[in-house]
Amino acid sequence: MYFKPVKQLLFAGFFFLLISCTKKRQADPVDVLQVTVNSSRIYADGIDELRIRVTDIDSNDITASSTVYIDGTPLNGYIFTTNTAKEYTVKAVSGGAGSAPVYFRAVVASSNRFSKKIVVEEFAGTWCGYCPATTRKVDSLHNAFQNIIPVQVHNGDPLQYMYEPQMRNRFGISSFPAVYLERSLVWDGMPSSIQTALHKIAKCGLALFSAINGNQISLEVRVKFDITTSVPLRLVVVLLEDSVVSPQVNLYNNTPGSPFFNAGNPIPDYTHNNVLRKSATDIFGDAIPVEAAVKDSVYSRSFGVDASGLNLATLKLAAYVIFAENTGSRFGVLNAQLVHAGLHQDFD
Repeated sequence: MYFKPVKQLLFAGFFFLLISCTKKRQADPVDVLQVTVNSSRIYADGIDELRIRVTDIDSNDITASSTVYIDGTPLNGYIFTTNTAKEYTVKAVSGGAGSAPVYFRAVVASSNRFSKKIVVEEFAGTWCGYCPATTRKVDSLHNAFQNIIPVQVHNGDPLQYMYEPQMRNRFGISSFPAVYLERSLVWDGMPSSIQTALHKIAKCGLALFSAINGNQISLEVRVKFDITTSVPLRLVVVLLEDSVVSPQVNLYNNTPGSPFFNAGNPIPDYTHNNVLRKSATDIFGDAIPVEAAVKDSVYSRSFGVDASGLNLATLKLAAYVIFAENTGSRFGVLNAQLVHAGLHQDFD
């Protein structure tokens, strides 16, 4: 007659233990979630993105309902960028479940994967008496640094580019001559500014493949990314012409020591190079799809340009990837490329 109380005590003890274990499992996050990242290594440039995905025990994507922690600090969303080079830890929590830590490293790029080219847009006119000196300075730098891509944007003369007023307004050009460097600032005329731009890390590379059929030029542009970013980017493609002879006003004609001394005013047979003739895109760029800007991926687009009335033998095509808007450390040209019409230029 003493067995019944014993059984009741045993059952009560077992039930208490079960409840205690259940409460403990509910209180402590269990490492049943899985965190995956798009790369174990990103650039510490404030642009290259670590993209984080969280899945539950059944492999369902629960990123949107999870809280992601970077080094113990909650992240707003699931994309992380940094300017600090170090090793980081990423974890996630959702409800009562958590994840094991995942490690990644942010590094400073020590060398360029792609050759860095810079875009130098010179605002000029055949009526501008001071323009020849600025053009000569740009040409001299181009000869010294082959990775410069000069673009001469004419105003108020027969060589004027159709959308020059819009460019001048957007870039804040109020006088001539003026040079806009890398779609980011008015050049101060110092070679050191050019050298600084040339030493920037290229975020992508470009390859250009062109062909001529009659007066039509076909062009395929390929952009290979060395970063992953959701920052809006744009692609600019322009047609340039060399060896355009047109009289040029010369205010240095009576200046001894000037290379334009006694050359005439105007200079009757002045040769203009890198003249902006047409744009195959919006001159401020066509949008690159956000999903295309992924490290090691290649974005490709084809264009056709009518070159009627132009000298096919002296035409060049330039393409450059730019930030859609200049904000903070994200500004200007990511990289550019140049090719003579009818030829190819691969990634370099």
